[in-house]
Amino acid sequence: MRILLIHPNRSIGPVMNWYGEAPLGILYLSAVLEKAGHLTDLIDLTPYLINRSSLRSFLRGKTIPTYARDLLERTKAFKPDLIGFSVVSTHYSLSVALSNLIKESFDVPIIFGGSHPTVDPEETISEKAIDMICIGEGEHALLELVTKIDEGKDISQVKNIWIKEGSNVLRNPIRPLIQDIDSLPYPNREILDKRYFKSGGTSFITGRGCPYQCSYCVNSHLQKLYRGLGKFIRYRSIQKVIDEINYTIERYKIRKVTFSDETFTTNKKRTIEFCNAYKKEIGLPFICQTRCDTVDRELVTTLKDAGCELVSMGIESGNDFLREHILNRKMPRDKIIKAFRLAREAGISTNAFNMIGVPFETERTIDDTININRVVTPDGINCSLFMPFKGTRLGELCEKKGWIKNPLEELPDYYYDTVLEPPSISRTELIAHRSLFDLYVHLQEKYHPLLNLFKFLWVHLPSEQLRSIYGRLINAGLRGPMLKLAKKEINP
Repeated sequence: MRILLIHPNRSIGPVMNWYGEAPLGILYLSAVLEKAGHLTDLIDLTPYLINRSSLRSFLRGKTIPTYARDLLERTKAFKPDLIGFSVVSTHYSLSVALSNLIKESFDVPIIFGGSHPTVDPEETISEKAIDMICIGEGEHALLELVTKIDEGKDISQVKNIWIKEGSNVLRNPIRPLIQDIDSLPYPNREILDKRYFKSGGTSFITGRGCPYQCSYCVNSHLQKLYRGLGKFIRYRSIQKVIDEINYTIERYKIRKVTFSDETFTTNKKRTIEFCNAYKKEIGLPFICQTRCDTVDRELVTTLKDAGCELVSMGIESGNDFLREHILNRKMPRDKIIKAFRLAREAGISTNAFNMIGVPFETERTIDDTININRVVTPDGINCSLFMPFKGTRLGELCEKKGWIKNPLEELPDYYYDTVLEPPSISRTELIAHRSLFDLYVHLQEKYHPLLNLFKFLWVHLPSEQLRSIYGRLINAGLRGPMLKLAKKEINP
């Protein structure tokens, strides 16, 4: 069979995918299908940089943008027997609109998989253009489905798959998690846009599953979904990962590595063993992400010795109450400070993940987050706006409280806007805070009154259009000179 896979990515935030962060989930699906003799292709919307106004125009039926026309042309050329979308919540409306467009021109079944169908299957399967959805882990489910379609066999009882049959929906149960993830073939990077290798690197995973239960993440939903269906945390063998990296170096001439595991250092003993093997057999510089409460001096020293150049760690909120009781990140302030200090002393650059606009956020709690960043002095700062995703405890809270005022699916990403209007702080204040966040961190406090003035003007401009223009002017004309000033004062 011919299967067309679609990555409806439209992120234009600081974490663009051209830095080696490949859509590994899709690439694993492709690899499993092609190993079984099927043919796959990938349409990736990342390079189109779809902005909010373009998306709104398309969703309202006013235009058919270039990316939609190109998708139709490539679909026509490939002649797929099945089309699969990998969908997260922020891409859901776009994916549905593209599916409707495809159905107008082609009589081909469409299946949605990914986190959004997993946490909200009923909404997803109710869409007219969607024939099937895949809930949870997809490799074995999709392969069984495709094989049975190809052989003309009954597909009504494929686990993980919900299927429309007339006006009915066949809701099949979940199969156990794949325990031996070494059995999966290497992700099929052949279908990637070559720009993913432009930076000289690509991404890998060494395991699956996250043991934590942060209240803003769908991980808790997944843990409940798979309870009793196998170990949730699963690791690839160290040699299997090393072999894949060596193969990718030879095939794609990569010069650096990104590990996309949600928490790279969860298992200290295994991390040290892996780093020792990596240093001996690979030796390329790499970056990873982890939690502050999983690192110690021995671990960061081992990471540095193996070639780690950058580690990203989540602060999220600098306010102890919000971090520990609202976000459910049981991570004391002193451990956050210590983790960044240890990485700096080991010679590893750091990046801090921050999130503002969480329920019960105020101006004071945002100041707490700014201030802890000023203490830990990360080399890079990411500040996003909280998003109330479905399938999360905080998402359910925001929906219950009536704080969700705008469609989540129409936002470009969670770096430039929010769908919330919480009572404790306005949406406009949150957007202004996020846009000025790194300046508040990097600039000395004597400049903060000036930033407060910029923020005041931003919040009190009379229209959304003027605030948007003002924000672009701030980003284009202010950020560069002021960050240069900050660096000059640090290194005169």
